[in-house]
Amino acid sequence: CYCLIARNDPTSLVFYHEGYVRCSCEDFTMDESKLDDLFVHLTNAAIQRKHPDYAARKEETIWSFERLCEYVAGKKGDVNGAAEIRRTLNGKFRDICKDVYNASKDKLMKKSGYFDLLGFDFMLDEDLEPLLLEVNTNPALHTDCNVCADLLPGMVESVVGIVIEANGGGAVSVEKFGGFECIIEE
Repeated sequence: CYCLIARNDPTSLVFYHEGYVRCSCEDFTMDESKLDDLFVHLTNAAIQRKHPDYAARKEETIWSFERLCEYVAGKKGDVNGAAEIRRTLNGKFRDICKDVYNASKDKLMKKSGYFDLLGFDFMLDEDLEPLLLEVNTNPALHTDCNVCADLLPGMVESVVGIVIEANGGGAVSVEKFGGFECIIEE
């Protein structure tokens, strides 16, 4: 997931409702013989690209957020539930982004023109509760797969527009920038 500090004096924090999911080349299992198998337990691209089948399966390992929600709804036997799953997860992701910002905002230098795009990495447990793994202050914006090529260029273009608007004074009107929601506006 992505969150944008569009400015921090005063603060405008913007959440992006899209994102993508990294999957592993191997099916997850807690089988004792596979506990040390990084291909089973780590979806990180640096690990997965070492898998012997990665080149052939690369596109299968990166899903859109929409595909994840549809998959989960299908597993629950509720094919119409994808929209609700999406709303619920986005709400949880958004709240965590806001909490992380609030916990760290005193460490940020208050400076005119400051902005930062943050990448939030989550893991979902079996109850679809997100667990925050890390926050990247310089998230990778590679477009080397179909999902990222479809998602990231438009997001980056919108980020530039939001930052220019936010640092020009006044409130940020994210409505004209698809997929964004202002979650803190001071």
